[in-house]
Amino acid sequence: MITANNTITALGQIALAKPEYTAQITEELLQVEHYQYDTDECRNIAIGKVLLSVTGFFDRLDPDSKRQVLNFAQRATNNSRHATADKAYEFVHKFREK
Repeated sequence: MITANNTITALGQIALAKPEYTAQITEELLQVEHYQYDTDECRNIAIGKVLLSVTGFFDRLDPDSKRQVLNFAQRATNNSRHATADKAYEFVHKFREK
């Protein structure tokens, strides 16, 4: 779990430093909700980490990627982990107008 979360954070930093990989990184980050984890709580934490990571480069995304990320965040607003749901809610409200 720690490795996965560190990887999510690192991918966000790579997307900032290497914009040519942003689309590919975004596509992979959005898959975390489909990966197999030891527990649902681990999945929920990873989803929250993705939201934090994508926040740093959301403005650089193409319109289709933005839509996909916003859909991901919107789904996460119903997350059973309150911290993740809160992050998702803040994300949607911050970026839905862009």
